[in-house]
Amino acid sequence: MCMHGLVPDHVTLTTLLSGFTEFDSVIEVAQVHAHVVKLGYDSTLTICNSLLDSYCKTRSLGLACHLFKHMSVRDNVTFNVLLTRYSKEGFNHDAINLFFKM
Repeated sequence: MCMHGLVPDHVTLTTLLSGFTEFDSVIEVAQVHAHVVKLGYDSTLTICNSLLDSYCKTRSLGLACHLFKHMSVRDNVTFNVLLTRYSKEGFNHDAINLFFKM
């Protein structure tokens, strides 16, 4: 993932993750996730929110929930990403429970 000695920063990774919207992109999202951990950005809120959003957009709700549970910091964006996916998948009870946890 490093080209010519350059290491991607949090803006580059966030931008890259925003491009994954297809169901069959989950492998690529997981690969970027591995690089995020390797580069030490796994506690950066904007990157975690982008990862969460990418997992949700690729309909990988299990991976999204796992990431959500292990995030040390969450904000309104974090909750809204997961709430939206729960609603789109018809998990209304889970969406309501998550809303009350906010």
